[in-house]
Amino acid sequence: MVCLMEESLYIFNSNLMLRKLLVFVSLIVLIDFGIGLVLKKLVLTIDSGFYGVVNNAVQDTSKIFILGSSRAQNHYNSSLISKKTGLSCFNAGIGGQGILSNYAILKERLKRNKPDIVVLDIAPVIMIDSKQNEKLNKFSPFMGSYKAFDEVLIYSPNYKLANVIQTYKFNSSLYDMLFGLTTERKSDNYTPIEGKLKNVERQNESIIIDEDILSLQITFIEKMKRLCAQEDVVFVCVISPSFMKSTDVSELSKAYVEIIKHFSVKDFIMFDFYNMPAISDDDALFKDVNHLNAMGSNIYSDLFANEINNLSK
Repeated sequence: MVCLMEESLYIFNSNLMLRKLLVFVSLIVLIDFGIGLVLKKLVLTIDSGFYGVVNNAVQDTSKIFILGSSRAQNHYNSSLISKKTGLSCFNAGIGGQGILSNYAILKERLKRNKPDIVVLDIAPVIMIDSKQNEKLNKFSPFMGSYKAFDEVLIYSPNYKLANVIQTYKFNSSLYDMLFGLTTERKSDNYTPIEGKLKNVERQNESIIIDEDILSLQITFIEKMKRLCAQEDVVFVCVISPSFMKSTDVSELSKAYVEIIKHFSVKDFIMFDFYNMPAISDDDALFKDVNHLNAMGSNIYSDLFANEINNLSK
C-alpha cells in the first residue's frame, strides 16, 4: 500500500513538473512571438538609415531607380542626374550588399510602382564576396512583410533559425533600427564621400573569386532583367569606374572579365565604365580604389546622365 502511494505521488510530481515545463515553454513562445510582432511592425515605420533605405525604396515613385552596393550609393548624384535628364531619380544603393537584396527591393518596388529605367550598378568586389549570403541576415526583419525577401533569405545561413525564433530575426538589427528611428530622413540615399586617394597599394588583404557566389548573383541579375521585361521597364547594368593604377583593381579585373563575358553574349544593356579614361586614371577623383569621391561622383554622374539621355533617343 505504501509503495503504491509513493508511486502515485511520484507520477503526480512528474506530471506537475511536465505541466510547469509546458507552461514555461508556452510562455517563452508567446513572449518571443509578441516581441517579434512588435519589432516586425516597428521596422516598417523606419525611414532613415539602413532599414529606412529599404522602406523608402520599395515605396519610391521616381522614374530612374538606381540599385547596387556602396559604389551605387557613393557614385550616383541623384539630383544632378535628375536635373540633366529631366527625370526624377532615386538612389537605393546600400553599402556592402549584393545582387540578391537588390533583386528583393526591385521586386517589391515593382509591385507598387513602375519606374521608367532601373539601373543596377554591378561591383566586381561584391560579385565575388564569399560573405554575401551571410550579409543577407541584416534583411531578416523583413521576413513575412516584404515577400520578395523571403525568396532570397533562404540563402542566408540563419534563415531556418530566424524562421522559427521570431526575435532572432532582429539579433543583429537593433542598433540599425534604433539609429533609423532617431535619425532624420535624408531626401535621398546618395552619399558623397570627401577626401582623396592616399595609397594606391593593396587595400584588400586578398581577393579570391567565389565561383558559387558569382554564379548565384549572375542568376539573380537575369531574374531582375526578366522582372523589368515583364513590366516593360528598361533595365540597365553598369560597372562604374575604379582606379586602374592599383593591384587590387588588377585582380578584381578577373571578376570583371567574367561578368562582361557573361553579359556581352546576352540581350543586356550594359554600360561598361570600369576603365573610363576621363576618370579611372585620375587619383584626385577617388576616395579609395573602388569609390569615387564627391568631385569624382559629380563628374561621373554627369557623364552617366548623358548615356541615359542617349537611351531615350
